Amino acid sequence: MKNVIFSSIILFSKLSEKAALMRGLLLSALLLLLCACSNFTREFDVYSADSTILVSSDGSARVSETFKIFAKQESNYGGVYVDIPQRFIDADNRAHWRDFSLLSTSRDGSPEYHFREQSLEGYSVYVGERRCRSCSPRFHLGLNTITIDYRLGRLVQEDAARQTLVLPAFMGSVHDRGAAKTILVTIPAGGTLRSSQGEHAGYDVTWRSPTELTISIPLGKADRTLPGIEIEYPVGTFLPATNAQLLSWWLSDHLLIFASLIGPAIAAIFTGFRLRRSYRLNRISWPDIDGKLIERTSPVLAAYLHFRWEKTADRPAFLASLCRLAIAKRLRISSLGEDAEVSDVLPYNARRKPGVKRPSLAFPLHVVLDRIRKHPSDNGNCSAADVFHGAGDELRAAASSEYRQKRGEGIKTYVWTFCVIMAVSAVVAYLSGLVVFSLAMFAIPITVMALITALLHPEKAIEIGGSARAKSIFSIFVGMPFLLISSTYYVSKYPPSGDKLPYLAAICVDVAGSILVVAMIRLPTLSQIRIRANLQTLRRYMLGQASGQEMSVAVYERYLPYAIAFDLEHGWSEVFDAWRQANGIASYAPDWLSGPEP
Repeated sequence: MKNVIFSSIILFSKLSEKAALMRGLLLSALLLLLCACSNFTREFDVYSADSTILVSSDGSARVSETFKIFAKQESNYGGVYVDIPQRFIDADNRAHWRDFSLLSTSRDGSPEYHFREQSLEGYSVYVGERRCRSCSPRFHLGLNTITIDYRLGRLVQEDAARQTLVLPAFMGSVHDRGAAKTILVTIPAGGTLRSSQGEHAGYDVTWRSPTELTISIPLGKADRTLPGIEIEYPVGTFLPATNAQLLSWWLSDHLLIFASLIGPAIAAIFTGFRLRRSYRLNRISWPDIDGKLIERTSPVLAAYLHFRWEKTADRPAFLASLCRLAIAKRLRISSLGEDAEVSDVLPYNARRKPGVKRPSLAFPLHVVLDRIRKHPSDNGNCSAADVFHGAGDELRAAASSEYRQKRGEGIKTYVWTFCVIMAVSAVVAYLSGLVVFSLAMFAIPITVMALITALLHPEKAIEIGGSARAKSIFSIFVGMPFLLISSTYYVSKYPPSGDKLPYLAAICVDVAGSILVVAMIRLPTLSQIRIRANLQTLRRYMLGQASGQEMSVAVYERYLPYAIAFDLEHGWSEVFDAWRQANGIASYAPDWLSGPEP
């Protein structure tokens, strides 16, 4: 279930507004349930805890633990979590993970329902009644005996001079380590308790026989940390481990650290390569104009690239598109300015004449043409100013779509890198027991951003009419604030312990790295850089700062829309007029222009 919640949080920002809000309601309900499951001390008392450990000749241990749980309220959670120390620290402050297998669970001698969750120190096993929507799980009032049997993998640390059996001192615990506990350990003969574990260990060790010892742990603080029990043996006491086992144990010991480092490393390597590649591509020079590439680039996109996507590009982009459509014989215009009259618009059902090749139009030009066709006209004529009114956002979106289509490369690499980093982040959260805290922590900024977006743009977040509108309003004004309050409560009430903070930091770095990977998509590709460079060279050519084709009527008309896009129409026309005078051309009356010559 936690994995489902975590996945929902990661995908939250990529979903549609409505879907994200509805999933927010589900998430808030789950968080409320998690927050409500925290009244252990009010509902239960741990009277006693006893463990029996049998260490085999291969170094593995079979453990049977019994907990006396007193239910103080008739209405209670219906189960307890037993924390199993799969991870422990030896005398040299090294962390070790060992294999864990759950054998059985029971309550008052009868088999009991259970499920497992991961925490920083190992597994957390829920033992109790099954939880569902239609049932009311609870322990009966009074004393309940919980028994859990499990096996831990090889607990022997090897070196050249000795073998050391290392046991977690408290073994399994319910809720905390404050209860008194008695542990009976059966071990191979010949062991010696390591001298560093004396009276300051916080527990008493009594040898009952050469193969049995009793560990007595008194009542203490709930968050106390007890040093592990280390018993030294001569080499050869335990069966030697194979190289494959040693490699497996080494990997398990370092899995969490490796997972914490691999996510940021992938993000850093990926972004480093992309930035280096972008830097090298931007240093490439294209001194000549690529006419075919220019023809495939709409003047609308040229205008927005030249004006850096500012609103000042709206007017030249629109006028340039009208000029391009007129030259392409899709309509006629009376002038090149905003006061132009548009006429003779090619109808939708116009068919191409046999043998006449009509140039294809870029997407932004289709947008402008459709806007003209849908605009009310008088005798088939309409004003360019009227068509342009309110067209800025639509033009900008069309130009942005064209620019994305000209990437020349897919985004699968970015998507896979993003997924790998987030998967690594999920592994770190799972192994460190920070799944719930992580999703609650990230739910706070995501919810705030969703609320701000919904309040600033209610027309996008709220459905129009019907039950969908009521659901959207409920999600925004009830569900989202409730999710925010629940997440904030959980984060403030249950902060991670100090040993979990490095892993929480790694999760945050992973999320930041994944966002950075997505941001890398905005870096221009080789195709986009070529387009930018060609447009810049074309502009310099119009200004007389770069060489290019000799002037002709065809060259003038080919580049006239781009001159308008660059706001250089007057200068480009002056160059054309000078060429006409030099070549004795008295007049210029193109058929796409219904007014006087430009």
